[in-house]
Order: sequence, then C-alpha cells, then structure tokens
Amino acid sequence: MDLSLCQSCSRIDTSASAVVICLDCKEGLCKPCLNAHKENPEYIIHRISEVNSNQKCMFAASSINTNKDDVLPTLSILKFKFEREINILYDGKVYISSLAVTKDNRVILCNARSKNLLVYSENGKHIQDCKLHGEPWDMAFIHGGSKAVVTLENMSAIQFIETSPTVNPGKSLSLPQKCYGVTVIHNHVYLGGRGVNGFVWYLHPGPSETLLFTSYDFDDVGSLNLKTGKYYFRCENKTIKGPEGITTDQSANIYIACRDSENIQRLTPTGVCQSIVLSSKDKIKRPYGLAFNSQCTKLYVANNDGQSITIYLGF
Repeated sequence: MDLSLCQSCSRIDTSASAVVICLDCKEGLCKPCLNAHKENPEYIIHRISEVNSNQKCMFAASSINTNKDDVLPTLSILKFKFEREINILYDGKVYISSLAVTKDNRVILCNARSKNLLVYSENGKHIQDCKLHGEPWDMAFIHGGSKAVVTLENMSAIQFIETSPTVNPGKSLSLPQKCYGVTVIHNHVYLGGRGVNGFVWYLHPGPSETLLFTSYDFDDVGSLNLKTGKYYFRCENKTIKGPEGITTDQSANIYIACRDSENIQRLTPTGVCQSIVLSSKDKIKRPYGLAFNSQCTKLYVANNDGQSITIYLGF
C-alpha cells in the first residue's frame, strides 16, 4: 500500500497526495479526507501522524504484522507499583492541588495555600520556590514544556511562567471570573470555571480535538468536542466519587484521581470505566492532582490531602 497517496480518494478512482497517516487505519489521507475522518465519531480517538515521519516504519510493519495493535507506537501500562513518597517541607501551609513534571524530571507543584510554586527533584530534593502574583491552583505546559500557564484561584487571573532552565514568573492576565482547571491545546488556553453544574476543577487534552474535564460537585467526568461544543462522552459511574485530577497515557487511556473514593481509576479513551489501578492498599489517600512524566513511565500523585507527592512506576 502506497501511504504517500490518499486511500479514501483511491477508492473512488481519484488520485491525491496524502498529508497525514492514520496510524489506526494504516491509511494515508489528503486534507479534505482528514477533515471528514475527524468528524466521524468512530474515528475520534484515532492517532494521526505526518507522512514523512512514519511512512518507512509503516511499510516495514505492515509486511510482518496483521494486528494493528502490534505495530502502533504506544505504551500499554497494566499495573503500577509504589516507588517513593515525597513529603513536602514548607514554612507555611501546604495544599498541593496540581503538579507537572518537566522533561528533565523536575516536579513543579501548585501550593494553593501560598503564592508559591514549589519545585522538587524526582528523588524528593527541594530545588526552588517560585513566587507568583496569587495562589496557584492548576498548571499546563505550553511551547513544548519550556513555558507553562498557571491559574490563580484567589484573584481571577492566570500567570505565565518559564520552566527552563529554572522556574521563573512571567506576566499575568486578569480574567472576568475565577478559573481553576487549565490546559493548552494547539496553543489555545482552555480554562474551567464555575457554571450551573458546579466547578470545573481540572482539564486535560483529549484525543482528536477533544477536551477532558472533571466536576467534583457532580462526580462527573466528561469529554467535549472542541469543534462542535457537544459531549463526546460523560461518565457518571457510581465508583467515581469526588473526581479531581485527570491525565492520559500514551494510549489515550484516561486516569482520574478520585478523592472521595480514595483511588485512581482508569477509563478507556471513550470514557468506559476500565479498572481501579491504585487504591488505599497502594497508599492512595484523598488524592488531588496527578501527572505522568514525559515518557509516561511514572505516575505522580498529589496525595494525602495535598500534603505529599507519591510516585508510582508503571509496568
């Protein structure tokens, strides 16, 4: 199969050059067919890649494999095991609401009971504090991780920060109302605030132009299509109690920190509850934020009512 050509066009005896490859369909797509592909709900979780970066490996793989799951460049995490716990030592109140892990494995913590971001090594060594204009609640990387944006819950604002080589404050931007969850998708900043259905505490990018969110007030986890504004799914499973932080792995599986049920739950990319991957027997106690490292090999959890960070190794 020639992946430099659009297979959808070839089926109707038309020739067009492919601009991307769908790794799940193993087909090249031209731009119009790519847009149609994205609009199909059945394909919303499919992974898209540039033609030049994947053509050689797709040809090699298709000649020796018949199962597409055998050739996709994803990491399947089945279980986690406890690695270490970082107790946060700070001269003042500690309440870690969210965290992010840099490419060099520094852990940036939002301490919502101060105006500081706290920076630790993955081994638990305190590296630095970063003073902000307000109290940080959530944060998201931008520009490949060299910068980030932070919500300041007490002053209806966001603030930009530099993350490399050290964490330094940047400009802030006032907002019309308080915001909590934040994420960045295609260089657009999305914010979660208060609506008729309660607070949107956490956000995270979903696959194929979707936005994941949690709403603690209604035990609600959902996904929105950014183009249509409609729900892709809503998950109100009875086992999900007090959903807080949300993240995804390289296979687009969704992980939820459930504060009231005191566990970490995994959902499929389409919002089906799959399993409880961590619970009280794994030292999970009233978790808040959570994040993977850049390789998706370790899961970091703001644990014990935001008093510590617990690190788990995926395998």
